[in-house]
Amino acid sequence: MKRTTASLLTGALAAGTFAALATLTPSIASATACGPQKVEALGAGSGFVVTTRDGDVQGLLGSAELRDQPDNLWLSAAQGNGKVTVTYPISVEGVPLASQTAQSNYGYEFQRNDALPVGSAGGGDVTYEMVLDFNGPAVAGGFTTLVFEPYYQSQAGKQNTWWSTRDLPGLPDKTGHGSPNWGTLDEISLAQPDAVIQSFGVNLNGTSASAFQASVDSVTFGCNTFVFDLANRAPSAVVAVDDAGDADYRTFVLSGRGSSDPDDGDALSYAWTVTDKATGAVVSTSAASQYEVSVPNGPGTYTAGLTVTDRDGLSSTAAADFTATPPSNTVNTDTKLPNTGASVIGLAALTGAAVVAGGAGTVITRRRRSDSAV
Repeated sequence: MKRTTASLLTGALAAGTFAALATLTPSIASATACGPQKVEALGAGSGFVVTTRDGDVQGLLGSAELRDQPDNLWLSAAQGNGKVTVTYPISVEGVPLASQTAQSNYGYEFQRNDALPVGSAGGGDVTYEMVLDFNGPAVAGGFTTLVFEPYYQSQAGKQNTWWSTRDLPGLPDKTGHGSPNWGTLDEISLAQPDAVIQSFGVNLNGTSASAFQASVDSVTFGCNTFVFDLANRAPSAVVAVDDAGDADYRTFVLSGRGSSDPDDGDALSYAWTVTDKATGAVVSTSAASQYEVSVPNGPGTYTAGLTVTDRDGLSSTAAADFTATPPSNTVNTDTKLPNTGASVIGLAALTGAAVVAGGAGTVITRRRRSDSAV
């Protein structure tokens, strides 16, 4: 994958020409000043809106999502007329284009995730786009989209040029460049002095031959650089207890390997604490995902508590009780002694000791009389 940083090429930025979105969109809590702004989600509350289209009709031939490892905005456009656009609406009043004509006010960093190099004629480049109300908010209509596309910047006469999705009256003739819908921002502003920028963002198109994917790391507008960074999500802890085959009633295998993290590639650390439920005493600890514990206190109920923590410090806990029960030694009183068929009566001296009679299970006890000689 090739990463392209498009600071939209050259152009010295004069002092005072930055547009700080902090003053334009106070509803975005993170945009409090010039500089980097972290974008942890898309949609409501994030400032960035996702639109997918099938050609000129809104459809489902594209997608956009934030991903972790690495953190970026992932764009997918389907083969055909698939299109996905992620835009930041500023306001109806917008930002005057005349104050934002320096190319360094705009930038984005992206990676192509296919075999074609960035800037190839096959399409699939990420483009920077702005919705422009070229006759100003006081006059109805007059909307167009300005597109900066890396592919065209290598062509003679097209450096720093943007193309418009509709003709813009007053642009100078650019022979062979599709006039009157090509121009630099200075030329467009000069031709349309009341033009205001109402939104900005990035776009990825599919073509009739291929679908495309790309990832965007950041987008710059004015003095704000928006860095796409998926908000970290907490892991989920799961405890499993096995009796280790009952080889020893006090030995158990504790496993936290069923624990998971919703962020791909997020490594987990484990912290086990085994306590005697009756006394609360800690009888074992471990940092392994799975380990064998032998409870030292003998019979009783114990609690295996597990805390899993991800690389950013978010954690989750789970616990399970288990009981150590010793085997029982029970005599079976329902089984009678076997009948051997031999009588032992008279073969033993009756001295008061118990002897087994000929009948199975019969026990006889006899005491010697005080006047008996034997």
